[in-house]
Amino acid sequence: MKKLVVGVLVLLVFSINVAANVASITSHTFTCDNNCCVEGQSTSVDVTIQNIDPNYMVHVYSICVDNQTLDNKCSIAQKTGMNVSIAPGNSEKFTLTGIVPTPSSGDTAQVRFVLNVTRTCFLCTLHEEVFPYPMEVVAKVNHICSSNSQCSDEKFCSTKDTGYCHTDCEPVQPKTSCGHIDNHEWKEYDCCSDSDCKESNQCVNHKCQSVSCTCGYISNHKCIKYDCCSDSECDANSKCTNNKCLAVSCPCGSISNHACVKYDCCSDSDCGTNSICQNHECSGITCVCGYISGRTCVKYDCCSDTSCNQDQKCQDNKCIAISCSSNQDAINHQCVQKPTTTSVYTAPPTTQRTEQASPTTLKREQAPTTTNYSPPTTQKTEKTTVTTLPPQSTNNNLLLMVIGGVILVVVLVLIIIVIKVLKS
Repeated sequence: MKKLVVGVLVLLVFSINVAANVASITSHTFTCDNNCCVEGQSTSVDVTIQNIDPNYMVHVYSICVDNQTLDNKCSIAQKTGMNVSIAPGNSEKFTLTGIVPTPSSGDTAQVRFVLNVTRTCFLCTLHEEVFPYPMEVVAKVNHICSSNSQCSDEKFCSTKDTGYCHTDCEPVQPKTSCGHIDNHEWKEYDCCSDSDCKESNQCVNHKCQSVSCTCGYISNHKCIKYDCCSDSECDANSKCTNNKCLAVSCPCGSISNHACVKYDCCSDSDCGTNSICQNHECSGITCVCGYISGRTCVKYDCCSDTSCNQDQKCQDNKCIAISCSSNQDAINHQCVQKPTTTSVYTAPPTTQRTEQASPTTLKREQAPTTTNYSPPTTQKTEKTTVTTLPPQSTNNNLLLMVIGGVILVVVLVLIIIVIKVLKS
């Protein structure tokens, strides 16, 4: 009888151990790309298991997640080879990776969590505990893309009206006539023509860029070039004036390096009153014996007696005749005593020798010492003509007076020339 009672108690305890769950799933989460769990894509499963037995430790050995409508177990995710102990009342979080199942109907798949657990007690055995849950799943045919990268460049990943996770690759629609598709979206160009830019810019490769215009002005988005911006852009006889090549005006000079190099003069009027223009240079007028009038040297008749005839002398720069007495002749610009001739009878020669005067004696006899001196005559044995010389003292005094007068005239002329030069 005792054995029967013990057997019944053991069977009762065993049946209680098998029938009651010792763990519960307090939370579970399926994490998918872009928050859309699409059939066949990867997913991450977070599940939190709690020990609901108040007396015993619970040991978790494996976790399996599958589609309860299918026969194959753990088709979604599994985690095995564990021995995780959970104290009474405590919880433990587990993370599994797997594949999103096929929806059972619509956008829902029926999944279940199968736990292999046991308690730390006598006669406690390993058993399965099953927890069914619905899972939101999108069929692959309703989810073509999760991001633009899954579409071609001219298309983008668009959400359908039936739900956020119902997507398809749709063509990018142009928004304007000036743009392009870039990275699955429509992007506007900065410009498609010059009119899309401000006047100082032009459209280059669909971007407004400043017009380069170093020598010109900008009009209607273009650079209008000037004729010139520097003299070097003109020919040798022109210069750049107000951005135009104009001929260099050079009436009196030569053009060099686009500029007029003026001469000192081109006519006498460009010089002073006492200068004339020669080879484009002002040169002083040389006027030794004359005066300057109208930039011309007007010559005097004379400046010295030598400029006049023998019977003239220079007086006040004019040649005038020399007035001499009747017994004088005008010779070498002065009055000279006329010579006289006398016939002298010479006695016939005698036996006495007549000495002929030497040249020295004659020379000495021709130098009178007084004004009343009469030169000696030479007697010959026949009749001879003897020339009597005029008194030399009077002639010498007259010559000195003439020379002094000439010197005075020359000095006066030079003084007049100097005065005129200083005044000019």
